[in-house]
Order: sequence, then structure tokens, then C-alpha cells
Amino acid sequence: MARVVAWLGGVAGVLVMMSGAEAASGPRQAAEGQIIAPLGQSSDALGQLFDQLEQLRNQGAEAYHRGDYREAARLFREVLSQSPNDSVTHNNLGMALEALGDLDGAIAAYRQAADIDAAYAAPHYNLGIALGKKGDFDGAIAAYHRAVALEPNYDAAHLTLDTLLTIQGDTDFDFDYAAAYYDLGRALALKWDREGEMAAYRRAVEINPNYGAAHRNLGGLLAIQGDEAGAIASYNRAIEAYPDDLEAHRLLGSLLLRTDTERAITHYRRAVSLNPGNADTHSMLALALQLQGNLEEAIEQYRLAIAVNPTFSYSYAGLGATLYQQGDLDGAIANYRRFLELRPDDAEMHNHLGVLLVQAEDLEGAIAHLEIALALNPDYREAQDNYRELQERLRSRGDR
Repeated sequence: MARVVAWLGGVAGVLVMMSGAEAASGPRQAAEGQIIAPLGQSSDALGQLFDQLEQLRNQGAEAYHRGDYREAARLFREVLSQSPNDSVTHNNLGMALEALGDLDGAIAAYRQAADIDAAYAAPHYNLGIALGKKGDFDGAIAAYHRAVALEPNYDAAHLTLDTLLTIQGDTDFDFDYAAAYYDLGRALALKWDREGEMAAYRRAVEINPNYGAAHRNLGGLLAIQGDEAGAIASYNRAIEAYPDDLEAHRLLGSLLLRTDTERAITHYRRAVSLNPGNADTHSMLALALQLQGNLEEAIEQYRLAIAVNPTFSYSYAGLGATLYQQGDLDGAIANYRRFLELRPDDAEMHNHLGVLLVQAEDLEGAIAHLEIALALNPDYREAQDNYRELQERLRSRGDR
């Protein structure tokens, strides 16, 4: 299980790519004549739901890498339709729009990202680049100043700021060469040269051990390789260098979710405090609390996520699952129904709701949702088993 962030892009800016936390175990199989347990009994299934949103982020980043900037922008907008307070995706949308030549749209996206997360340095850096392209050097300098004020070890921003100030005659050119290796790593990321990218980041942190952005990127690459211990160490170093690194806290929380839930909760709490307007972060904290068995606070966090963004469907799935664990069958059903109002093509949720409706003795309703699940995914083994078992039950009662 890993949720990975890699800071991508060349000198044109910083694009963040995220891949969701994969479930720790594979799909469950039904015992003969047994209805599969609903989502409320499987936190792995809930984790997979959260992954769907981050998979869209990844697909957007991959489209960007391919040079399909229009598709990247479409995918990032799809994420934002579900999670409008996602500062990272606003930043990435800005990158795609900038590549399409829409500088005004890019500038608006970068400013939105910065407004949502006041401690997020990357959109200020990207804003500086976009403003510089428009000839607004005073605005660009102000944006770079803000980036380095938020992240003092942001050498790329220092480098660009020093260059602009030198052009204007305000300072002598001076920078730490760790920035050159950091920029090299981001350039190699565009070519998918993982080995070269990792070597560049390692060299950057060797020159400057407090280079938080390089540690964070290195952690992302180590996580991709399956070296979770190395990734955790790198994310910890990133946080030591810059304690308000929102994404490092989120990513570290995801890596620790199954192995050290207490520490994961600590980092998710910090991420929530840094950006309380992000429904996804509230929901991931809630999932960690659910795994810990702290159901009351998990419910509170899911409800906060819904208050922040009433259209963030995964919060309803999580809330329904947690209410089910508490024995509130009606509450679980209501929240699963709300999820399906937002995501009617989710076969898994139709299956889970069907299972709950069986327990509520609404067998016809259960059949209807299981049939929808199978229409959406005819090879869905769990739904097949549940449907077969339910039909047998109805036949034994003489209903079919």
C-alpha cells in the first residue's frame, strides 16, 4: 500500500502527481452460500474508493507527461468537481492551462491553489513563472518572495528570484548548487528516467541536507520502488526541513496507515490543521480513526468532510461504513444511497447497498441494486455470489 507524491516538471513549474493508497489485501471471495460482508466490515474497500479520486489525479499527470494538456486539464477539472478545495489539483490544472497557452487561466488556478492552502509554496513559484511570461516582473518577484518565505529551502525559487533581481540590478547572482540537481531531477522526471531522477535528488540532499523538496521527491520515488522504510525516512526529513509541508504529512500518513495507525493519525491531523478546507484530508483522517476503532471521532471527521464539500462522495461511503460498524443500519443505508446519487455507476457500492438492504429485509431493493452492480460489471464475483444467494432465498420463500 502506498500513496506516492512525485514533484514533476522541468523549469516551467512544479506539477504534483499522486497515486492512491492501494488496499492491503486483494478482493474478498464468498464462501459457499454466504452473502459477502458489506463495506462497513472492510476498510480496504473504503480505501479503494478514496484511491479512485487520486487515480484521476495520476491520469491527469500522465496525460500531462504525454503532452496531452487538454486531457490533463479535463481530468484535473473532474477531480475539482468532486474536491474543489484540493490545492494540489488547482496547481496542476494551472500547469496544464499554462502549457495550453492559457496564461490567465493558469494564473487564476495558481492563485486559487495558494488561497486554499496558505502554506503551499509550489503555486507561488508557478505563479511567478506565469507572471514572468506575461512581463509582470514585479508580480513575479513578489510570488517568488512568497514561495521562499513559505519554504526557505526552496532553492529553485531562490535561483529564479535571484536571476530576476540580478536582471533588475537589485542583487548579485548567488545560489546553492543543490538547486541545479533538484531541477535536473525534475527534468529527468519528464523523461520517466527514475534512476537518473533519484540520483539527482540524492545529490541535492547530499549538498544540502535540509532540502525539503528534494527529500519529498526522493521519498516518492522510494515508495514507487516499494521501499516504504526509505520513503518514510525521506518524508520525515522533508518535514524536519519544513514542518508545514502539507503533502509530506498526507503522504507519510498514507504510508503509515496500515503499519502504524497512531503515527498516521498524527500526520493526518497536522495536514487537516494546515488545510481544514480539504474534504479528502478529513476523510483520510476519518479512515485512520476508523481503523484505530475510534468510531465516534471518525464519524465527526466524515461529517466535517461533508460540511466542507457536500458533493465529495467518498465521505458518504466512509460515514456509511462507520455507522454500520456502530450498528446504525438505517444511517449506513442512507449514506450509501447518497453516495450513489453522486456516483451512480459504482458497481461496488450497488453491491454493498444490496447487502445492507438484505439485512434490512428489503429483498426486492437488494435484488435491484445487485442487478445494477452486475449490469455495470458482469464479472463482479462478489455481486454474482450475493445475487445467487438472494435468489435462492427468495425462491425458498416462494417469492420467485
